[in-house]
Amino acid sequence: MKQEAERSSAAADTFSVFSRAEAAVAEALALTFFPRQNPIGISGIEAQVPRYLDNYLLQFSFFFRLGFSIILRVLNWAPVVLLNSCRTLKRMPEDDRERFLTRWRGSGWYLVRLGFHGLKLLFSTAYFNHPEVLQRIGYYEVCPPEQDRK
Repeated sequence: MKQEAERSSAAADTFSVFSRAEAAVAEALALTFFPRQNPIGISGIEAQVPRYLDNYLLQFSFFFRLGFSIILRVLNWAPVVLLNSCRTLKRMPEDDRERFLTRWRGSGWYLVRLGFHGLKLLFSTAYFNHPEVLQRIGYYEVCPPEQDRK
């Protein structure tokens, strides 16, 4: 786990929008939504979800990017505030992160549910835009291979 944290902080140096902390939260969320052992076989990190989101945010205004950065930072500290946990979201084990986020999905507060689904939508868009993921789910950009045309 420590090596993963070091790798993510080193990789964050190349992000355009995300700071190191925001990149680490984005990586934690990508692994939570798309873990290593998912049916497609490619994790959110392998599909470069944080990189896609970072590039995607470049097309928006400064204030939109700032808002997204604030959302990532609030999400990171939410377990500390809401659960009296001593771990931030990015430092929680994957199972605990998944349980924490699943509660938000079923929240009685509409805005919390809406925020969760919006976040999941952004991360899913990034994940399913990766060429290897598209190939594994059977989507071909131009034409299917010759054997699939028959």
